[in-house]
Amino acid sequence: MKFRRTQKGIDYLLWIGNDSIYIWNRKENREEHIDLSSEENIPYIPKFHTIWDGTYSFDALKRALGGNPWIHIKRVIMAAPDDITRIEKQALWEFALMAGMGRKLALCSQSLLLNPLAARYISVTWSCRCFSICLVNDGAIVRKTYVNIFNAQKGLIDGIKKIDSGENLPVFFPQIEPPPFPLKIGAGLALDRIAENLSVFHPTESMFPFKGKNA
Repeated sequence: MKFRRTQKGIDYLLWIGNDSIYIWNRKENREEHIDLSSEENIPYIPKFHTIWDGTYSFDALKRALGGNPWIHIKRVIMAAPDDITRIEKQALWEFALMAGMGRKLALCSQSLLLNPLAARYISVTWSCRCFSICLVNDGAIVRKTYVNIFNAQKGLIDGIKKIDSGENLPVFFPQIEPPPFPLKIGAGLALDRIAENLSVFHPTESMFPFKGKNA
């Protein structure tokens, strides 16, 4: 697995949502969020592109992490959308470094965090562009398909069946932001539940191909 059991666990979980960055603080058992503002909604362009528009994102994130993270080293997992592009990964990684999170940071796919305690499951996540359906096995994505967000209500079940291949695996999805339409499949997990699953685990390496100074 890409996770190992540890007594330290994580200090913060950052979930990059469609409308906000959601932050779970382990020490205070508290959740907060930073709204992602956008002057105009451009189809298929995620709002997290606006983090570079001004300094408010850096300041708000530093406050949410209890001040300058470099003073007290924090173990941070940043959960990025499953349909993220290579350029977007790089932008998020550089944003995290600028915010001071590079020393104990893992940039991870959201699907890998939905249930690390389960050996094999299907994850369903979404962005402004598409639904991502992933087969997760022992901490790694082994199969993935995408369903266009405008056709998702029709194609989501077919996509899950395609990934499942008759195994009848459990299905999990994040219950952090409202989906584009009510989901009637699987189990929804709130941010605190996802963080609770991670509380006794810590990533041994970045789950995206970036070689930062991970714990």
